[in-house]
Amino acid sequence: MSHKLRRHTGTECTVSIPVISREGSGVIEKEAQFHSYDLSAYDAKVILVDDEETFREIFADILKSMGLEVTAVGNGKEAYDIFLSKPESFDVILSDVRMPIMDGPSLIKKVRSDKEIKQPGIILMTGGVNMDLRSDEDELVPLLDGHLFKPFNKEKIFNILKDYLEARSHNMP
Repeated sequence: MSHKLRRHTGTECTVSIPVISREGSGVIEKEAQFHSYDLSAYDAKVILVDDEETFREIFADILKSMGLEVTAVGNGKEAYDIFLSKPESFDVILSDVRMPIMDGPSLIKKVRSDKEIKQPGIILMTGGVNMDLRSDEDELVPLLDGHLFKPFNKEKIFNILKDYLEARSHNMP
């Protein structure tokens, strides 16, 4: 017994679904198109802080591909100790919110409280945390130079870092 397939004509729909990589609790959207994300002209050094190892490795690779020098650590205490050992060496701290030992908000407050050291840009990364970083009422807002809500893609990462590094370069003596 054989079946004949009949072709029907009618409406054709195209559905686009973004491809994402879910590693650990972090989510980074994969790029669908080519774009040059080069920040090497800023000669910037970044501390990346996230307790999810796989996410941290992927994110560090993305930052390195943009021409940034990256030191990646798993908690706020490690980040603070590294930063404090050479504060003049680091330009930006990218930190997750929830981590063991020392969380992101504690790290941020600790860095910002020491007015004697060169202050880096601080960008907070968060996903699913009950924080309204778009509200002036949150005590962290005045301490931040930006924030990224997960999931985010390479373009969002590039844009927030470029905006900060560009503004910093115009404000330098």
